[in-house]
Amino acid sequence: MKKRALFLIVILWCLNLFAQNAVSDQHSGISRNPDARLILDHCAQAMGSPRDGLEVIAEGQTRHESSDSVSSVLIKTRGLEQFRLERRGAQTTELSIINRGSGQHHWQGQIVPMRRHTTAYFRADHLPALMCSDSRLGREMTITYVGMDVVVSRPVFHIKLNAIPQGKSEQADAIESLISEYHIFVDRDSFVVLKTSHYVFSPDAIENHSLWETLYSDYRVVDGTLMPFQVANRVSGQRFSTTVFGTITTGVAINDQEFREAKIK
Repeated sequence: MKKRALFLIVILWCLNLFAQNAVSDQHSGISRNPDARLILDHCAQAMGSPRDGLEVIAEGQTRHESSDSVSSVLIKTRGLEQFRLERRGAQTTELSIINRGSGQHHWQGQIVPMRRHTTAYFRADHLPALMCSDSRLGREMTITYVGMDVVVSRPVFHIKLNAIPQGKSEQADAIESLISEYHIFVDRDSFVVLKTSHYVFSPDAIENHSLWETLYSDYRVVDGTLMPFQVANRVSGQRFSTTVFGTITTGVAINDQEFREAKIK
């Protein structure tokens, strides 16, 4: 009886060791032969990346580093391309809408159209799970593995996205590459997105641009998808703001008019 029990213990130990080695081989295999598409596939699986067109409502507060002011935020999204942000501060109310590459900003009673170079490749970057399963990847965007990097002391896979060149002219392709450039930093061990970055542009000229970084933390499962409840932003390496969400709701029906009408209810 003792021999049988010992035999079962040895078998279970071997199975556990095999499972650990299989996971280790999976990670080390990607590390040895990094493939950007494969890394994003693992990311999508790890984060429970939902379908295209997922509707999300997120509510929280944003603290701005420069003034230490706090504003409430209400964000409504459909997928990555349809976005509505209502921001209410102590003395100001703002509304921004971006709908499939075009956008407008409502502030102080005025509606200001956004320039194409700020909206053409917009992504609602508080939804990192959707980045890894974006249907445009490989179809409209090239996917490049840049190399290993470190984010908050954790090793990450660094992946870069750019618009596929159309060949109209070298200058046109260079402009599209710049305004579409997007970076995703995926944790080497968990395959969760820890950071994204891209350029933000002056309304008047694409020559005036700064690096916008978004760092994610406090991940929680919402209807099977990992969602960050804390999002920190930096501009040109300097802390800009931190948003903490109180609620994130998925599977809600958002009226199409929400992404067309620049009016705060």
